[in-house]
Amino acid sequence: MRFEGKTHYLFPTNCFIVDGAERSLIYDLHRNNYDIIPLELSAALKQCGSGNFEELFSHLPEEDLDFYQPFIVNLIEMDYLIPIDEKEIEFFDPMSTEWHYPYHLSTAIIEYSSDSPFSLKDVLARIDKVNCPAVEIRFTEAYDLEFYKELCGIFNGMCFRHMDLLIQYKEGQEADFMVALKNIHPILFSITQYQAPKDEVVNNSESQYIGLKRTTRSYDEIVNNHSVLSRNFYINREFYTESLHHNSFFNGKIAILKNGMIKNGTNSFRSFGNILETDLSNIHNNEIFTELWGLSKDKIEICRDCEYRYMCMDSRIPILNSENKWVYEEKCNYDPYTCKWNTEH
Repeated sequence: MRFEGKTHYLFPTNCFIVDGAERSLIYDLHRNNYDIIPLELSAALKQCGSGNFEELFSHLPEEDLDFYQPFIVNLIEMDYLIPIDEKEIEFFDPMSTEWHYPYHLSTAIIEYSSDSPFSLKDVLARIDKVNCPAVEIRFTEAYDLEFYKELCGIFNGMCFRHMDLLIQYKEGQEADFMVALKNIHPILFSITQYQAPKDEVVNNSESQYIGLKRTTRSYDEIVNNHSVLSRNFYINREFYTESLHHNSFFNGKIAILKNGMIKNGTNSFRSFGNILETDLSNIHNNEIFTELWGLSKDKIEICRDCEYRYMCMDSRIPILNSENKWVYEEKCNYDPYTCKWNTEH
């Protein structure tokens, strides 16, 4: 059997097939996209180690070949199956799925208010010492532009590479103020203003690398929303390989609440001391603190049967149930057993 005059095919080494309960996905890590295929075709592709078209068809039910033929033609057209000479296959090595990260912590979330018992500057300096590249600062109150300018100035001389701000909308802070902040420090990536008059995304040609989003939602509505939505899917090599080995949301994360308590996330149940008293330099070696870091979706009930598990950013808190199995108490919006979403998103 030949396609384009070739008897063999190459399945791209930067594409991976992930099986769910009822269907499979091809994760295209090069084009940052995915495509759906039947489970039976997934099994045939995995069984056909030689990349031979004839062998591939031999692993499919003979009575259903007319059904699967269009799928295979479509995979060829989309460059998932690339017709190739047999002797050329050996030149394509598989992509490593190991995950490496040069930092002890990946992201620090800091919640801050005028009543917080700690100095924001001091906490940022301490986090900087443990070489954490990203920080998200959440303000529970409104501040003026000068306050945010001073905040951005704090980062001078620090090693942070990425900063996001969640701030309360204040009348008079127009879109151009984000440009002023960006000019102070280039690591500022996004600003979200809550309790705004209307929902909008503000674009400004002078700040092409920063986003300003306004939402009518309250602070609590934002930070306590843990719904799984497809717009929070990430399809790239780093996210995929991390999700194979770790929990993509909690891995490397530390949260400092406005009262100074240290947690894995702002919604986590367990706390690990207060920032005023706790040494952060070795917290990444605390086995209890890092327990959730290694809890990949393959170890969580229902999620382990979901075809989206390696692209899903899920902030829900996993817990051990009475059967000693990891589960989520909050139901997901997607059901992998029916392949249906229960909400519009």
